[in-house]
Order: sequence, then C-alpha cells, then structure tokens
Amino acid sequence: MQLTGTEEERIATAIAFAKAHRSHEYAWEKIAETYRKAGVPFTPAAEKFCREWDGVFDRVNMYPDRPNVVMDDGTHYLIDIDFSFNLLSNSEHVHDPVDNVKVWCDADYMSRDGDGCSKRCAESIEYIRQDYGADTVPVAAGGWYYPDIVCVCPDGKIVAYLPEEGNDQVFDSLEEFLHLHIGGHGLSRIEVVRDEEKLEGTMDERIAAAIAFAKAHGGFEHCRLFAEMYNRAPLDLSRIREQENRTGGSASGTGSSDGNSADNSIAALLLEILEEATPNWYHETTLPCKIAFVEE
Repeated sequence: MQLTGTEEERIATAIAFAKAHRSHEYAWEKIAETYRKAGVPFTPAAEKFCREWDGVFDRVNMYPDRPNVVMDDGTHYLIDIDFSFNLLSNSEHVHDPVDNVKVWCDADYMSRDGDGCSKRCAESIEYIRQDYGADTVPVAAGGWYYPDIVCVCPDGKIVAYLPEEGNDQVFDSLEEFLHLHIGGHGLSRIEVVRDEEKLEGTMDERIAAAIAFAKAHGGFEHCRLFAEMYNRAPLDLSRIREQENRTGGSASGTGSSDGNSADNSIAALLLEILEEATPNWYHETTLPCKIAFVEE
C-alpha cells in the first residue's frame, strides 16, 4: 500500500493497514497459558495489549520513499525500514514463548547462566519492577534497529526498555511508541508477507523456482524477489510485470509450448535484471535468494 500525506498521516495509515492485515487472529488461550506457565501475571492491561497487537507486525515490511543505503562504489539500494515488533508470547519469531516471557519477570531465572549478558538483563528486570511495579508486565519486543523490551503498566502506559543501553521511556500508548520508531525514515509503503520461499541451487534452478512460485501466486505483480548481494533490497521487477501485462499474464500459464516460451522469456529477463543488480566487485552474477508474495 502506498502511503501519502504528512508523516503523522502515513504512520497512522500504516498502523491501520497492519491491524487490518494481521498475520493471525488473537490467540487468547495460547497467550494466557504462556503467561500462566511462565508464572507471570496476565493482567487486564496485558490482555488488552495482546488482544490489540497480536499478529499485527509479525510479517510486515515498510519501505522509505527513497534509496536508504549507499555502498562504497556509490550504488544505492532501497531496503526495508529496519523495524521489528512481535509479542513475546505468540510470534513465529519466538521459539520458546514461556521462556521468552519468564526471563523478563524473574531475575533469578535470568541469572542462572551467570554470564555478563544475563547479569545485565537481570538488573534490567529488577529496575523495571522497582520503578514501575510488579504488575508492569513484559508483552513485546520491538523498535527500530535494536528492539526494546515493551512492558505495559496496569494503567495501560507503555514502558520501553533497552537493556544494552539501560534506557527506558514511558509512552501513553503503543501508537506513541510506534511514531517514535517508525518516524523520520520517509515511510511511503507498507506490505504484509503472505508466503515466501528460500531459493537454492544453481542460477537456473533458482530462477525456475522463482517463476514457479510466481505462477502459483498469479504472476509477479505482487511478488518480491531478493538477491544475495543485499537480501533486504527487492529487485526492480517492473519490466517483468510489463511483459506479463503485454502477454496477458503468461507467467501464470500452464506447461504448454506457449507457456514454456513465456517462462524462457521471463527467465532471460530475470537473469538480465540480476546481472544489472550485481555489484561491481562481484566476480559472478548475484544469485536470487528469496521470493515473497505480499499483500499491499
């Protein structure tokens, strides 16, 4: 989705889009059970927070309005804004949700390994509980670049704490937190990833897999292809989309001779795009590494 207007309007629209396209529905039973097993109170404020934000930003990518990475050779890349956000208790990015919640409420549990990182985190937990109360509950991790631990107070205020720096900030709402972390990056587009596939093998095998993936999703119109040279910068596939439009969406065709001809034509064009995107210091053409199907 293209975002227009002032920065405030763009961020508000992006939040509304993310809420309307969350990756999964609110999993109350799963989240409540996670907090019970972790021995952490699932307070009314925490329940309200999780109900509102569960699955909202798990698979969302946001892009600025201009290239935001410049390499040593002057090459410009447009990569997604380095922002992440997910619930501690229910996210595809979290391997052990019980442990993920428990470590931010139990200093003894966090300190069990005795290393420097665990000690700093345990001190962070004690700090939060002393300053904001035992019913200030950890609910999420997120932010720009380095993710904060996000806690919710009984009155609904948000405490965002960055353990590595020992900094904490209080916000009246998560929207206020999001405006701070998303703002200032020229936000102009948001999309949610519905499916993706890692590409492996030779160049020909990867290109064939990318074309097959696009066919399964109606063509390249809503696909993003990424190359190994900078795997967060989607390649410009406008020429492929134009070709699909001219041929009536041939990329979604069957295995007929016409379909094979269209596949070969798209494969040649994909290789050309990859060659053009290869940095000057590469000895070989950069390989495609991932393709995603997105909802905009």
